[in-house]
Amino acid sequence: MTILDFILLITLFGFLWFGFWFGLIHAIGGLVGTVAGAWLAGHFYSVLAGPLEQLFNYQGPWLKLA
Repeated sequence: MTILDFILLITLFGFLWFGFWFGLIHAIGGLVGTVAGAWLAGHFYSVLAGPLEQLFNYQGPWLKLA
């Protein structure tokens, strides 16, 4: 293999790593973050609902739906 082949291989692996990192890893991180955020919001909403209700003093018709 010539030096040009090595340069092309290094460039190719660089682009492969760049695509892997910014594609797959970030997509998995975004999915995990969305699932964790939904779980945390569903688990801890009652802890925050009382103080927010007192803070905003909301008594509208939508309160019955929650």
